[in-house]
Amino acid sequence: MQSQQRDPSGCVSLERAVSRDRSYGDLQGGGSLLLGARSACSGNTAEGRWTQVITVVTGGAGFIGRSLVKRLLALAGKMDEIVLLDNLGRHGVSAGLTRLLSDPRVRLVEADLSEPDGFESVPGPVDRVYHLAARMGVAPVTNAPADALRTNTLSTLRVVEWFAESGSPEARLLFASSSEVYGSAHEAGIKIPVPTAEAVPGVIADLENPRFSYALSKMWGEVYARFADVGAGRRVVSVRYHNVYGP
Repeated sequence: MQSQQRDPSGCVSLERAVSRDRSYGDLQGGGSLLLGARSACSGNTAEGRWTQVITVVTGGAGFIGRSLVKRLLALAGKMDEIVLLDNLGRHGVSAGLTRLLSDPRVRLVEADLSEPDGFESVPGPVDRVYHLAARMGVAPVTNAPADALRTNTLSTLRVVEWFAESGSPEARLLFASSSEVYGSAHEAGIKIPVPTAEAVPGVIADLENPRFSYALSKMWGEVYARFADVGAGRRVVSVRYHNVYGP
Protein backbone atom coordinates (compact mmCIF):
# COMPACT_ATOMS: atom_id res chain seq x y z
CA MET A 1 0.00 0.00 0.00
CA GLN A 2 1.23 3.47 -0.84
CA SER A 3 1.85 5.83 2.03
CA GLN A 4 -1.03 8.14 2.82
CA GLN A 5 -0.51 11.87 2.44
CA ARG A 6 -2.49 14.24 4.64
CA ASP A 7 -3.11 17.95 4.42
CA PRO A 8 -2.71 20.07 7.59
CA SER A 9 -6.31 19.38 8.66
CA GLY A 10 -5.68 15.65 8.83
CA CYS A 11 -7.35 14.67 5.56
CA VAL A 12 -6.00 11.87 3.41
CA SER A 13 -5.11 12.47 -0.22
CA LEU A 14 -7.39 10.32 -2.33
CA GLU A 15 -4.63 9.82 -4.88
CA ARG A 16 -2.18 8.53 -2.26
CA ALA A 17 -4.71 6.50 -0.31
CA VAL A 18 -5.58 4.13 -3.14
CA SER A 19 -4.20 0.73 -2.19
CA ARG A 20 -3.35 -2.21 -4.39
CA ASP A 21 -6.47 -3.85 -5.77
CA ARG A 22 -7.03 -7.48 -4.76
CA SER A 23 -10.59 -8.41 -5.69
CA TYR A 24 -11.44 -4.84 -4.69
CA GLY A 25 -10.54 -5.58 -1.08
CA ASP A 26 -7.67 -3.86 0.71
CA LEU A 27 -6.10 -6.62 2.80
CA GLN A 28 -4.08 -4.66 5.30
CA GLY A 29 -3.20 -5.02 8.94
CA GLY A 30 -2.49 -8.73 8.71
CA GLY A 31 -5.53 -9.65 6.69
CA SER A 32 -8.21 -7.23 7.83
CA LEU A 33 -10.86 -6.70 5.18
CA LEU A 34 -11.09 -3.01 4.42
CA LEU A 35 -12.50 -1.67 1.19
CA GLY A 36 -9.88 0.60 -0.36
CA ALA A 37 -8.36 2.75 2.37
CA ARG A 38 -9.85 5.88 0.91
CA SER A 39 -10.18 7.60 4.23
CA ALA A 40 -10.71 11.32 3.78
CA CYS A 41 -12.51 14.26 5.30
CA SER A 42 -14.60 17.09 3.98
CA GLY A 43 -13.22 20.42 3.01
CA ASN A 44 -11.58 22.00 0.00
CA THR A 45 -7.93 22.39 -0.84
CA ALA A 46 -6.33 24.26 -3.69
CA GLU A 47 -6.29 21.03 -5.69
CA GLY A 48 -9.80 19.97 -4.68
CA ARG A 49 -8.79 16.47 -3.58
CA TRP A 50 -10.59 16.23 -0.26
CA THR A 51 -14.05 14.88 0.33
CA GLN A 52 -16.20 13.25 3.01
CA VAL A 53 -16.42 9.45 2.99
CA ILE A 54 -19.67 7.83 4.12
CA THR A 55 -19.47 4.19 5.18
CA VAL A 56 -22.40 1.92 6.01
CA VAL A 57 -21.98 -1.25 8.08
CA THR A 58 -25.02 -3.53 8.22
CA GLY A 59 -25.01 -5.71 11.31
CA GLY A 60 -22.79 -3.07 12.87
CA ALA A 61 -23.91 -3.90 16.42
CA GLY A 62 -22.51 -7.43 16.18
CA PHE A 63 -19.11 -8.75 17.17
CA ILE A 64 -17.54 -8.52 13.71
CA GLY A 65 -19.29 -5.24 12.97
CA ARG A 66 -18.05 -3.54 16.13
CA SER A 67 -14.48 -4.72 15.52
CA LEU A 68 -14.64 -3.49 11.93
CA VAL A 69 -15.99 -0.08 12.93
CA LYS A 70 -13.25 0.32 15.51
CA ARG A 71 -10.68 -0.21 12.76
CA LEU A 72 -12.50 2.08 10.33
CA LEU A 73 -12.52 4.87 12.90
CA ALA A 74 -8.76 4.59 13.24
CA LEU A 75 -8.47 5.24 9.50
CA ALA A 76 -11.28 7.78 9.11
CA GLY A 77 -10.95 11.51 8.65
CA LYS A 78 -12.45 14.04 11.03
CA MET A 79 -15.55 14.65 8.92
CA ASP A 80 -16.20 11.10 7.73
CA GLU A 81 -19.40 9.34 8.77
CA ILE A 82 -19.99 5.68 9.66
CA VAL A 83 -23.60 4.52 9.78
CA LEU A 84 -24.45 1.28 11.59
CA LEU A 85 -27.60 -0.49 10.42
CA ASP A 86 -28.87 -3.16 12.80
CA ASN A 87 -32.18 -4.45 14.14
CA LEU A 88 -30.49 -4.98 17.54
CA GLY A 89 -32.30 -8.31 17.83
CA ARG A 90 -29.23 -10.42 18.57
CA HIS A 91 -26.84 -8.26 20.59
CA GLY A 92 -28.87 -5.22 21.64
CA VAL A 93 -26.91 -2.13 22.65
CA SER A 94 -23.76 -3.59 24.19
CA ALA A 95 -21.11 -1.73 26.13
CA GLY A 96 -18.82 -1.99 23.11
CA LEU A 97 -21.45 -0.46 20.85
CA THR A 98 -22.04 2.35 23.34
CA ARG A 99 -18.35 3.20 23.26
CA LEU A 100 -18.39 3.37 19.46
CA LEU A 101 -21.44 5.63 19.48
CA SER A 102 -19.61 8.10 21.71
CA ASP A 103 -17.60 9.04 18.62
CA PRO A 104 -19.48 11.79 16.74
CA ARG A 105 -18.59 10.17 13.43
CA VAL A 106 -20.68 7.06 14.25
CA ARG A 107 -24.46 6.87 14.01
CA LEU A 108 -26.78 3.93 14.71
CA VAL A 109 -29.94 3.31 12.70
CA GLU A 110 -32.23 0.58 14.03
CA ALA A 111 -33.77 -1.03 10.97
CA ASP A 112 -35.00 -4.31 9.50
CA LEU A 113 -33.14 -4.61 6.21
CA SER A 114 -35.52 -7.25 4.90
CA GLU A 115 -38.19 -4.54 4.75
CA PRO A 116 -38.38 -1.97 1.92
CA ASP A 117 -38.00 1.04 4.24
CA GLY A 118 -34.82 -0.22 5.91
CA PHE A 119 -32.61 2.43 4.31
CA GLU A 120 -34.79 5.53 4.66
CA SER A 121 -32.56 7.10 7.33
CA VAL A 122 -29.26 6.52 5.54
CA PRO A 123 -27.58 9.51 3.87
CA GLY A 124 -26.35 9.24 0.34
CA PRO A 125 -24.45 8.90 -1.80
CA VAL A 126 -22.46 6.31 0.16
CA ASP A 127 -18.88 5.30 -0.58
CA ARG A 128 -18.36 2.03 1.30
CA VAL A 129 -20.87 -0.64 2.32
CA TYR A 130 -20.04 -3.67 4.46
CA HIS A 131 -23.01 -6.05 4.45
CA LEU A 132 -22.51 -8.20 7.55
CA ALA A 133 -26.12 -8.49 8.74
CA ALA A 134 -27.66 -11.96 8.62
CA ARG A 135 -29.80 -14.42 10.52
CA MET A 136 -27.22 -16.89 11.80
CA GLY A 137 -26.35 -19.39 14.52
CA VAL A 138 -26.88 -23.15 14.32
CA ALA A 139 -29.87 -23.24 16.68
CA PRO A 140 -31.78 -20.21 15.26
CA VAL A 141 -31.23 -21.37 11.68
CA THR A 142 -32.09 -25.02 12.37
CA ASN A 143 -35.24 -24.08 14.30
CA ALA A 144 -36.49 -21.61 11.67
CA PRO A 145 -34.83 -22.37 8.30
CA ALA A 146 -37.46 -20.58 6.21
CA ASP A 147 -37.04 -17.43 8.29
CA ALA A 148 -33.26 -17.59 7.83
CA LEU A 149 -33.67 -17.93 4.07
CA ARG A 150 -36.20 -15.11 3.87
CA THR A 151 -34.29 -12.70 6.09
CA ASN A 152 -30.89 -13.28 4.50
CA THR A 153 -31.98 -13.30 0.87
CA LEU A 154 -34.30 -10.30 1.16
CA SER A 155 -31.82 -8.21 3.12
CA THR A 156 -29.05 -8.93 0.62
CA LEU A 157 -31.37 -8.20 -2.29
CA ARG A 158 -32.33 -4.84 -0.79
CA VAL A 159 -28.75 -3.95 0.18
CA VAL A 160 -27.44 -4.60 -3.33
CA GLU A 161 -30.31 -2.73 -5.00
CA TRP A 162 -29.94 0.20 -2.60
CA PHE A 163 -26.17 0.22 -3.24
CA ALA A 164 -26.82 0.41 -6.99
CA GLU A 165 -29.11 3.41 -6.45
CA SER A 166 -27.30 5.25 -3.65
CA GLY A 167 -23.63 4.40 -4.11
CA SER A 168 -21.19 7.07 -5.22
CA PRO A 169 -19.69 6.60 -8.71
CA GLU A 170 -16.77 4.56 -7.34
CA ALA A 171 -18.52 2.97 -4.36
CA ARG A 172 -17.48 -0.42 -2.97
CA LEU A 173 -19.63 -3.16 -1.44
CA LEU A 174 -18.38 -6.09 0.64
CA PHE A 175 -20.76 -9.03 1.10
CA ALA A 176 -20.02 -11.24 4.10
CA SER A 177 -20.50 -14.83 3.03
CA SER A 178 -19.41 -17.87 5.04
CA SER A 179 -17.33 -21.04 4.97
CA GLU A 180 -20.71 -22.79 5.29
CA VAL A 181 -21.04 -22.52 1.51
CA TYR A 182 -18.55 -25.38 1.26
CA GLY A 183 -21.22 -27.35 3.10
CA SER A 184 -20.66 -31.07 2.80
CA ALA A 185 -17.95 -30.96 0.17
CA HIS A 186 -15.89 -33.45 2.15
CA GLU A 187 -18.80 -35.91 2.08
CA ALA A 188 -18.78 -35.62 -1.70
CA GLY A 189 -15.10 -36.52 -1.78
CA ILE A 190 -13.91 -32.95 -2.36
CA LYS A 191 -10.82 -31.99 -0.39
CA ILE A 192 -11.14 -28.75 1.57
CA PRO A 193 -7.65 -27.39 2.26
CA VAL A 194 -6.96 -24.75 4.90
CA PRO A 195 -6.51 -21.95 3.91
CA THR A 196 -9.39 -22.57 1.53
CA ALA A 197 -9.30 -21.13 -1.97
CA GLU A 198 -12.43 -19.72 -3.60
CA ALA A 199 -12.08 -22.36 -6.33
CA VAL A 200 -13.18 -25.10 -3.92
CA PRO A 201 -16.79 -25.89 -4.95
CA GLY A 202 -19.72 -24.95 -2.79
CA VAL A 203 -21.81 -27.99 -1.94
CA ILE A 204 -25.25 -28.49 -0.39
CA ALA A 205 -25.37 -32.24 0.09
CA ASP A 206 -28.73 -32.52 1.85
CA LEU A 207 -31.55 -30.11 1.09
CA GLU A 208 -33.61 -31.81 3.79
CA ASN A 209 -31.19 -30.62 6.48
CA PRO A 210 -32.50 -27.28 7.84
CA ARG A 211 -29.00 -26.19 8.86
CA PHE A 212 -28.03 -25.74 5.22
CA SER A 213 -30.64 -23.00 4.75
CA TYR A 214 -27.99 -20.56 6.00
CA ALA A 215 -25.38 -21.85 3.54
CA LEU A 216 -27.89 -21.65 0.71
CA SER A 217 -28.73 -18.04 1.58
CA LYS A 218 -25.03 -17.16 1.49
CA MET A 219 -24.50 -18.93 -1.83
CA TRP A 220 -27.44 -17.03 -3.27
CA GLY A 221 -26.04 -13.77 -1.91
CA GLU A 222 -22.65 -14.34 -3.52
CA VAL A 223 -24.20 -15.08 -6.90
CA TYR A 224 -26.62 -12.15 -6.77
CA ALA A 225 -23.94 -9.71 -5.66
CA ARG A 226 -21.68 -11.00 -8.44
CA PHE A 227 -24.15 -10.57 -11.29
CA ALA A 228 -26.34 -7.65 -10.19
CA ASP A 229 -25.96 -4.48 -12.24
CA VAL A 230 -24.58 -2.01 -9.69
CA GLY A 231 -23.11 0.42 -12.21
CA ALA A 232 -19.91 0.45 -14.21
CA GLY A 233 -17.76 2.29 -11.67
CA ARG A 234 -18.91 0.41 -8.58
CA ARG A 235 -17.32 -2.79 -7.33
CA VAL A 236 -18.51 -5.73 -5.23
CA VAL A 237 -16.50 -8.40 -3.40
CA SER A 238 -17.65 -11.40 -1.36
CA VAL A 239 -15.64 -12.90 1.50
CA ARG A 240 -16.14 -16.24 3.25
CA TYR A 241 -15.51 -16.00 6.98
CA HIS A 242 -14.22 -19.07 8.84
CA ASN A 243 -14.98 -19.27 12.59
CA VAL A 244 -14.22 -15.68 13.53
CA TYR A 245 -13.19 -15.22 17.17
CA GLY A 246 -11.72 -12.54 19.38
CA PRO A 247 -12.37 -10.25 22.34
